[in-house]
Amino acid sequence: MVHHLQTIFKDDNVAVACIYCNYKEQIEQEVPNLVASLLKQIVQDQCETSDNVKSLYQLHNDQSTRPTLDEFTATLESEIQVRAYSKVFIVVDALDECPEDNRVNLLDELRSLPKAVNLMVTSRYLSSIAREFQGAIRLDIRANDQDVRRYVKGRIVRAPRQHLKVLQESIVNKIVENVRGM
Repeated sequence: MVHHLQTIFKDDNVAVACIYCNYKEQIEQEVPNLVASLLKQIVQDQCETSDNVKSLYQLHNDQSTRPTLDEFTATLESEIQVRAYSKVFIVVDALDECPEDNRVNLLDELRSLPKAVNLMVTSRYLSSIAREFQGAIRLDIRANDQDVRRYVKGRIVRAPRQHLKVLQESIVNKIVENVRGM
């Protein structure tokens, strides 16, 4: 989706930024870091760095500190407005993998951004997330058995030999567990 947006809006005054949530990186994926990542993506596409970004950097570099969430959000909002983007697309992938407290705070920050910002979120179904997006356009996507089979077979073919032995043992154990003496 991100690549598609970047391709179709290549020559327009449109920004595309994304966050990929990962349950294995929950410590690093705190809300200030996620908003900072969005800011970085918006800024790095520009030929010239704005005075707001320079002053934020200089202030915290001089003091050996890190900007607060409010500072990151305010600077992101300022960049969106200063650059006068016709549209900004923010894609949040796997929101369900973000801890619930962080999820709520992240959505609050993203919803506080200017109206030019369009938010797209992917997630497994969780009622808490569904409540956050009541009334939003929603597209349910489900993997079909054939796609899952093709994916698993492809992973097995590329797996190192030692992983195949572990996988084989796991399959045997699962079958024994499910037979239950039949």
